[in-house]
Amino acid sequence: MVLESEVPKKLVIGVTYTAKEIYYFLGYNDTIILCEDTPMFSDKGNSTYIVENMYETFVHRNENSNTYHIPVRKKKVYVISKN
Repeated sequence: MVLESEVPKKLVIGVTYTAKEIYYFLGYNDTIILCEDTPMFSDKGNSTYIVENMYETFVHRNENSNTYHIPVRKKKVYVISKN
């Protein structure tokens, strides 16, 4: 069970977070995280990550090369990197 105090409500540019905080943030918020350094986050990890940037934008995507998903609202997209 995850305590509410363990889940960040938002990520702040320039602030460092643990892999566990990122993992919980993804699980409880409708956002996208871009990270070149890590293929998967875990609540067991002890790595730290810094938030480099955040965009609030329409995310266009394609599924199975033949289905275009038209966004109905903007999403927050965070860019982070491993410390």
